[in-house]
Amino acid sequence: MAAIWILAGGLSPAELSLLFIVWSGSAMAFEVPSGVLADRFPRPHIMAVAFSLKALGFSIWWVFPEFAGYAAGFVLWALAGALLTGACESFLFGSLQAQHRTDAFETVYGRGDASELTGILLALGLGGYLAENGRDTVYFLSFSVPLLTAVLYSA
Repeated sequence: MAAIWILAGGLSPAELSLLFIVWSGSAMAFEVPSGVLADRFPRPHIMAVAFSLKALGFSIWWVFPEFAGYAAGFVLWALAGALLTGACESFLFGSLQAQHRTDAFETVYGRGDASELTGILLALGLGGYLAENGRDTVYFLSFSVPLLTAVLYSA
C-alpha cells in the first residue's frame, strides 16, 4: 500500500527502490545495537520508544510526502522494528519466567504471531477501503495506533 501511495505521490520507481534500500540498510545497521539496548534498559520502555518512533515515522510520511520525508519515515520504521525484534521476545520470556511457564513460550509466541498476521490481514482489507475514501484516515490510524500502543507500554 505504501509503495502505491509513494508512486502516486510523484516519486519515480527508482526513488522507491532507493527508499527500500534505505529501509533495509537501516534495519541491518540498527539490529545489533538494539539487542544491547534491550539488555540494558527495561523492555517495556524500549517497546514504548519503538512504537513512538513508528508513529513518528508515519506522521512524517503524512506531513512530508516527498522523498526526504519518506526516507526519514523508513529510517524510523527500521529503527522501531530493530528495537522491537529482541525486546518483545525477551519481554515475553521474562513474563513467562516470572509465572514459571517458560515451557509455554513457543505456544504463546505462536499465538502472538497468528494474532499479528490476522491484524495485518484485517488492516490490509480495511486499509484498502479507507484509502479509496481518504488517505488522511489511513495516515491518522497508522500513527495513532502505534502511539496508543506506546502509551500502554509506558504505563
